[in-house]
Amino acid sequence: MTEEVAQAEPTSPVQTSLMTEPAAAPAEKPAEAAADAAPAEDKSVTTPFDPATFSPPEGVTLSDEDKTQLGDIATKHGLTSEAVTDLLGVYKAKVDSASEAPVKAFLELNDKWQAEVKADKDIGGEKLPAVLQSIGKLLDDPRYSDPGLKAALTYTGAGNNPAIIKAFYKMSQALTEGGHVGGEPPRAAPKPTGAQAMYPNLPTGG
Repeated sequence: MTEEVAQAEPTSPVQTSLMTEPAAAPAEKPAEAAADAAPAEDKSVTTPFDPATFSPPEGVTLSDEDKTQLGDIATKHGLTSEAVTDLLGVYKAKVDSASEAPVKAFLELNDKWQAEVKADKDIGGEKLPAVLQSIGKLLDDPRYSDPGLKAALTYTGAGNNPAIIKAFYKMSQALTEGGHVGGEPPRAAPKPTGAQAMYPNLPTGG
């Protein structure tokens, strides 16, 4: 709203003030303000910990057994319901931070690998789509790949590693260069004739 007022036609100071700032409440006399003031909350009031009625802080789930154990601890150390709530809040923050750290590191590492692949002079840049297509054909071929390999590469993040991508690309190229390399073993050489056995250097016809 402030931006629209600045671009509009000039207005009087009163109109501009009303549109951009909330109106100030009329000042009260000290005596009236003191009379109308609400009593301050008494923060010294505490609640004894009761496992049956205790509500954990948001994001924390407790079983009945957990609550019973907390009740024993609260009784032993004289903890109130408010103290237990504060302790659980601190504990949850620590657990969340500890669990998020590995995930963050994993995502950052995969982002780094992907950037390295895209910048690689051999497989990155404009070459990358063709490289990934060639690897995809290799991974889809049941003769060279297991059906669970793709899922494993994705789940572990290994499919983003530059060295892994280069290795699979080299394998796909080796299988496609000069035509398909079949799995059939080479044929055995024909047995030599009697003359060839006696004279190995004898030229053959053909």
